[in-house]
Amino acid sequence: MGERLCGSKNRGWAAEAVSAGRADPDYLLVTGLYNGNARLTPFVADCRTKEIVRKFENTFYVVWSHQASVAYAAETEADVKSQQSRILIKACDIVSGEEKTILTAEGIIGDIKNSSDGKHVIIEIYKDYTVSYFYSYDERTGKITDITQGKAVQMKYADSIDGKHCFICKEKKSTGEILAIPDGEALDCAEVYLPAGKATLEDGFAIGGKLFVLMTEKVFLKYESFIENPVLLAFDGEGFEILEGKQDGQTSEIMVEQLWAASVGDGRKVPYFVVRRKDAEPDGNHPVWIYAYGGIYVLANIRGGAEFGSEWHEEGMKMQKKNCYYDFIGITEQLIADGGRDKSESRYPAVPTEDSLCQRS
Repeated sequence: MGERLCGSKNRGWAAEAVSAGRADPDYLLVTGLYNGNARLTPFVADCRTKEIVRKFENTFYVVWSHQASVAYAAETEADVKSQQSRILIKACDIVSGEEKTILTAEGIIGDIKNSSDGKHVIIEIYKDYTVSYFYSYDERTGKITDITQGKAVQMKYADSIDGKHCFICKEKKSTGEILAIPDGEALDCAEVYLPAGKATLEDGFAIGGKLFVLMTEKVFLKYESFIENPVLLAFDGEGFEILEGKQDGQTSEIMVEQLWAASVGDGRKVPYFVVRRKDAEPDGNHPVWIYAYGGIYVLANIRGGAEFGSEWHEEGMKMQKKNCYYDFIGITEQLIADGGRDKSESRYPAVPTEDSLCQRS
């Protein structure tokens, strides 16, 4: 007997996305929050028995196979000491319970998408949050093709039509170009199609044997920094236009530094920004973290955010929340060591205990 969808042992699921199995629609692939977890957990439920037959850990991305009751999952394995991670793409047979790894590659996150031709699964392995490696998996033959040939590129999968995998690539042109790569071939065999005008390519999909591409003529974004006023910009693929706000240039009397400190909990190196007047030397005579003339402003990039990938994010969640406090204290002690403030006048945050963390969760 599998776990019931609703029962006394769990507090239920908050579903975010649901899709029926292509080969057997009585199986539902659900992505949602389980028992109050902060991270989304995909699972497969049997509508006939109302039981959970498979849960997927360490992954955000799971898709159905075109041709069988198989779900493909991109799982992340991380080595905390070396701060390295790798992605395992697994084919999980929901009926038999068997699973096999069809691809292993270094990266921080894996993504999987079905092609509209009903034959392929396209795999994206993020090297970082800007460039990725791409592979195609032929479900009929089990063949894996390394599309990018070990080179991480700034590219996005659109869809597959007429035996070609289509991508939007922004490696050579900031507005993007369409690359049509024949099935079984690599990036160097791509046919290149350029958009008309100054439109920027954003996404694409195939319907009825035709590829439709979403385009924008302008991209709007906000820019600001510690020492520059916020402005609203419009980018047309060639240049920027300031729509709102005034850019007066950097304030010459203020400087910004990014430094690193060891967290007092586990010694993990944590970055922080120091914003100060150039004449405010770290000699222990200036207030820190106070909005006052002559003072020093420090922004601590403690764990819990997504600056350095999913592992960095998860190390500041739930039972690991105490790392945020340790990071904060570590940065404070580094500032004291650098002469930023006298230790007797520093106020540390209260570090939560294991019991208090359990009570809050």
